Amino acid sequence: METPGGGGQYGTLNVATLKELVRLQINNRLGHDVRDKVLPRLAEFGDYAGICSALKTSPVTGVTSNDFEQRKETFGRNYVDPPPLTPFWKFCLEALEDPTLQFLCVAAVVSLTIGAIFEANCLGYLDGIAILVAVMVVVFVGAAQESAKQRQFRDLTDTASDEKINVVRNGEQKEISTREIVVGDCVKLSTGDILCADGLIFERNTLKIYEGALTGESISISKGKYEFKERGHFDVPVDAELVQMGVPGSSAQERQAKYEPTPAKNPLLFKGTEVQDG
Repeated sequence: METPGGGGQYGTLNVATLKELVRLQINNRLGHDVRDKVLPRLAEFGDYAGICSALKTSPVTGVTSNDFEQRKETFGRNYVDPPPLTPFWKFCLEALEDPTLQFLCVAAVVSLTIGAIFEANCLGYLDGIAILVAVMVVVFVGAAQESAKQRQFRDLTDTASDEKINVVRNGEQKEISTREIVVGDCVKLSTGDILCADGLIFERNTLKIYEGALTGESISISKGKYEFKERGHFDVPVDAELVQMGVPGSSAQERQAKYEPTPAKNPLLFKGTEVQDG
């Protein structure tokens, strides 16, 4: 579920609430923080099933209404418009930065001045006009070539970035452009897929995500509903490290008893990461 823009409300959820839920899970990765801060907040929405209900969607049937435009208007599109193309006149100015053309322009002005004053009867100023025309032809041709290259590159990158993804809508699986994804869509993931939006995992089959593009870590992360590690199956850091991590407690014993490491699995998926298994 991507929330790149918008600011309205859809059902009982709005952009600010969705961002809050995402940030809450990002900023509270340790197990004890998840239990104390994330799970209670999720429970207020009825867990992930409640979030689906609030967004009028389902992991089984996906979005069943035809209000895709309303969802885009409320939450924003899953696409960022590229910057505008460089205007033609700027390419012309860049072409005129060539020292040779600048020298020819000065020569044309000198030739025009001398021809108009001293050689007006024999049309001596035509040499200057010819030089200016030649400069204009070179500038316009060069600018036209650069402008065409720019448009071709934009078309190429636009086509390359317009990937297809499988989603479930109205109970049927269909292939759509990643730019048409809306908040509430149920996406079917396969090994090798690049995630096109942030989201939550509902069904999983040994799903592992490579998040190196975001975190720099080379190890794939297991995804699924939160699974906490049992006590006795993980090492507890020394108290100095617990204090640095912000583990609550008024004594070393309380902090050690409170501490839980990062859950073995978490349900949060991030745009740009890659499915390596699942």
